[in-house]
Amino acid sequence: MSGNADRARNFRQISLTNYFSRTRQDDASAAQQPAQKRASGNYGSSRSSRITDPWDRLDEAFTRSLKSATGGEQSDSSRQTVNSMDLDSSFTGMPSTSTSANRKKNDCASMDISNDRAAAALLNDSAEMDLDESEDFIELANDGEQNAPSWSGVSLDQIVRNGSGSYALPLLATSPNHTVLVALPLVTDGLPAPPPGSFVDAWDDVHVRMPCSSHLRRPKSALYPQQGFITRWELIRNAIIRNFGSVKDFAAAVGEYHPRGFGMNRVGNLTVMLEKDMTQAEAEFFLKTILPYAANLVIELPFACPQPIPLLKSGMNHTITLSQHQIAHLLASMFFCTFHVESDRDTERVSGYPGACFEGLFALPTSSMAKRASSIREKLKCLLTYFHKTKQERPNGLVSFTRRCVEVLPKWEDSSNALPRVYISHKGKIEDEGAGCLQVDFANKMVGGGVLHRGCVQEEIRFVVYPELIASRLFTECLKPNECLIVTGVERFSGYSGYGDTFKWTGPYMDAAVRDEWRRRQTQVVAIDALRFGKTEEQFKPEFIRRELNKAYVGFARNLSDEKVLGPVTAVATGNWGCGVFGGDKHLKFIIQMLASAEAGRDMLYFTFGDAKLQEDLFAMYNHLVGLNATVGDVFNVICMYYGDVTRKQNTKGERKSDSISLFSYLYNCLSGP
Repeated sequence: MSGNADRARNFRQISLTNYFSRTRQDDASAAQQPAQKRASGNYGSSRSSRITDPWDRLDEAFTRSLKSATGGEQSDSSRQTVNSMDLDSSFTGMPSTSTSANRKKNDCASMDISNDRAAAALLNDSAEMDLDESEDFIELANDGEQNAPSWSGVSLDQIVRNGSGSYALPLLATSPNHTVLVALPLVTDGLPAPPPGSFVDAWDDVHVRMPCSSHLRRPKSALYPQQGFITRWELIRNAIIRNFGSVKDFAAAVGEYHPRGFGMNRVGNLTVMLEKDMTQAEAEFFLKTILPYAANLVIELPFACPQPIPLLKSGMNHTITLSQHQIAHLLASMFFCTFHVESDRDTERVSGYPGACFEGLFALPTSSMAKRASSIREKLKCLLTYFHKTKQERPNGLVSFTRRCVEVLPKWEDSSNALPRVYISHKGKIEDEGAGCLQVDFANKMVGGGVLHRGCVQEEIRFVVYPELIASRLFTECLKPNECLIVTGVERFSGYSGYGDTFKWTGPYMDAAVRDEWRRRQTQVVAIDALRFGKTEEQFKPEFIRRELNKAYVGFARNLSDEKVLGPVTAVATGNWGCGVFGGDKHLKFIIQMLASAEAGRDMLYFTFGDAKLQEDLFAMYNHLVGLNATVGDVFNVICMYYGDVTRKQNTKGERKSDSISLFSYLYNCLSGP
């Protein structure tokens, strides 16, 4: 047994016999005792929001059309979005402003997600990777918690963020581990140009198979194949160069090249959005302006992306850097469903990759999930806002997608690293208060989860308000336990409130994040996928604790070859990772991410998403552990003993869940000082 393991066992000051005989009242008092150690002055309010300028009056009709179905006042976070003209309540029958009572009613309704969770559990193995393949991420505060301190720990102004001199970048260049798909040297202003040369048609198993490839061909006539073939790209170009007078025209265009047909039954939700959420003039703006713009982006795809885009396959350590403008062409092609597979053989080839077509957003959900139709339309509004804003002003930055595979992982039981500094808050969001930090995407192993279907929780919401993340689905293979995806430079285009069935688009968003030397916005998102536990107690098994620790460490570690570390690395901004439908224990996931942050040398921002009691409990435990000078190895060894000492014995004895001993109570008693 290692020295740290011995030290952890020596921390235990009581026998397990006496421990199991303690009453639940003793258990509760033990949990409350460390709360007295909180230092005064370690509380504060979240940072103020940034306000953006309104859009041009020419396009206000379209902005109003998207916003018309939201209703209600904007949340604190959505104050960063454009404050457009007052809503016309005739669109939805809702008042343009929400009363306090209505807001409370909506808050209560947003907590009723048990049916969605049960449905998602049944659909876990479905090909669609539906709505809750990630996990629910918001817990609303009870009325009695609204006056609780908004944060605990170190203040936000002490947190290390990007732009604070923590790293430096070399000149941007292609290397064996980095594919740069823009012309070099990088220009200092204007749109980054694509690489010189004509389109390279790489039709193989290591590059994205583009819809403009000449390898995709069909007979000109099904009845008379001797008449020759036509490329699918010719069909696409001929189909989308048209006047779009209605949704029917859009469906007809896609149907001309879609391998399985594309009728009006595929665009029911899109039809509802145009007919009920918009006036006739506003719907025409979408049909006459937004759709033709997106169609032109599709047609220009071979000129914007002439070089093959490599696949980020399992086991690789590789980065792809694209311009934001190139990504706009790719997303428009996904919107028009041009990346759809042609055959069963193609389906097998791409089975390890997420879907890359938007058709799942256009159709009405099944009757059992009818209540999700509204939030799907809200997701569509986010994506239409993206195309609207990129039409107004073409984004001129770069975005890097890095697949990381770590072979050598920490020996957790032997680690002597001290615990990191933490900031814990029940207010704020990862993408707002965590600006400039490494921001955690509570990912599906198929990145994006159900973003292009019914999914509308943490990962899917992140992907629709930062739509450039969706491009990763084209080339990122299913993540393995020692892998993650890191995306640097994405821009936010929409504000939002709520989640799941309560998700609302709240307006366009002006991203104020500064750019680095490679013209990437200093926003970095790391996708790490948690395990899904059908039985809650399974997650306390040492092998699963180690797996989740390794996964978090892979995402948090600083070993990007392009960056030269100059000082303290940026903090991690995270929350209840894997704690929704995936069944994760919030206390355990906090401990796991804290240990991984410590091992990676990062501070940690932790957002409990409205749960003030959880904030208090987590900070009390953190204070307790820091007061004992507990190391990563100390804490790891004790939480691994929890399953054998408590969980497994409770299962054997058949004790009721209400009589169980919590992880934190076990930690308080085992790590109780000399």
